[in-house]
Amino acid sequence: MSNELVLLALLMGAVTYPSRAVPMLMPGIERLPARALLYLRLVGPAVLASIAASETLVQGDGNQYVVAERYRCSKDVTKKPR
Repeated sequence: MSNELVLLALLMGAVTYPSRAVPMLMPGIERLPARALLYLRLVGPAVLASIAASETLVQGDGNQYVVAERYRCSKDVTKKPR
């Protein structure tokens, strides 16, 4: 790894740190409504599940992406019912 990339990573961290640190340093997360806290607890697992699903169901070589063959629907869902 070159020194330029290390410096770029440090610069990017310094630029994005304040926006990530402010919510952690601000008191008052305990005062959020219970419904909001429940929602925030579910965000992490939902994001991880969407990443896992996209990695499992979508295959690609960088230029073209297709749904994995084994997960395709057997019937044509694009036709409109009469």
